[in-house]
Amino acid sequence: AALALIGSIGLRGMRERARLIGGTLEVESVAGWGTRVRVSAPLDGAAVASTQVRVLVAAPHPITRAGVVRLLAAGEPALQVAGEVDSVAAALDAYRLLAPDIVVAHLDLADPDGLAGVRAFRGLDPAAVVLVLCGRRDQERAAAAVRAGASGWLVDDATGTELARALLAAA
Repeated sequence: AALALIGSIGLRGMRERARLIGGTLEVESVAGWGTRVRVSAPLDGAAVASTQVRVLVAAPHPITRAGVVRLLAAGEPALQVAGEVDSVAAALDAYRLLAPDIVVAHLDLADPDGLAGVRAFRGLDPAAVVLVLCGRRDQERAAAAVRAGASGWLVDDATGTELARALLAAA
């Protein structure tokens, strides 16, 4: 699978979508009785929330960074690129300066490596949301990144739609 995130991604994604259009999502669950999901949303498009999810893109190669930025620009309007960097050290500096909502970090980052970068983000901000990109052969390293605190991982041949969904769910 190209997309692998931890937790109740479906509900988080639905909640984020409702918030982005000015609505709310409530979930009530009682053992033995079932679950009720209640969504409220404005009837007209005029009430759409202007909140955007700000994304910091951290990847070692210019082509990879440009590809992620282009996919984000062409896809979900709720996602805004806050910055692009090429190393963990630069990503930590940019995170302090730009305060993005989520970081997309490729595992091939250097200064230090991507896995150490996830730990550094969690040390800087325990609430930091980091989505890791990796190649198909690096999925074991991606799983290690999730154990180190990443919110999830995405294989770097994912589509723009998969990337947008993963970012909204992780945010």
